[in-house]
Amino acid sequence: MKIKLFVFILSIVSWTMGCSQSISHSTERAMPEVRILDKGIIGPEPQAHAPSLILVNNLKGLQEVYRNFHTTSFGMATPKLPEINFSTHRGLMVCMGIKPSGGYGLLLLDDYAIIRDNAAEIMLQWIQPEKGAIVPQMLTSPWLLIQIEHGDYKEFIIKDGEGKEILRQPLP
Repeated sequence: MKIKLFVFILSIVSWTMGCSQSISHSTERAMPEVRILDKGIIGPEPQAHAPSLILVNNLKGLQEVYRNFHTTSFGMATPKLPEINFSTHRGLMVCMGIKPSGGYGLLLLDDYAIIRDNAAEIMLQWIQPEKGAIVPQMLTSPWLLIQIEHGDYKEFIIKDGEGKEILRQPLP
């Protein structure tokens, strides 16, 4: 009898714990898709040495950003403009800032953003060369052009792979 009572109480406790875990008071919501459209290591920097984020909301803005970031490609032809359906997506140009050599870069860690507290959090790995690595001796400014689905958020937060906030940009 004591064993049956113990099992009954244990099952009720387990069930209520499961229910309390499934009812979340978190402000996380649906995760909009994020995808890389283009990337590079040389481009103009609006805030030269600091990381920066440029919001691209329309075709004219995309053309301007794309032209600016591809004109410094040593006389090479500008690649075809990526397509963004601005009725469902927006573009983000994430710039690492000027770096003293090659070996730096940005890597998208997830193909979705986490929506938390009205912000879309995007995780990027900020790559840097290992100490003593042989890298090109030239100034670089790595960047990523990504697109993200419209969603229920009012700002963007770019975080590194360890969850540290690098950039924050409110929507206009």
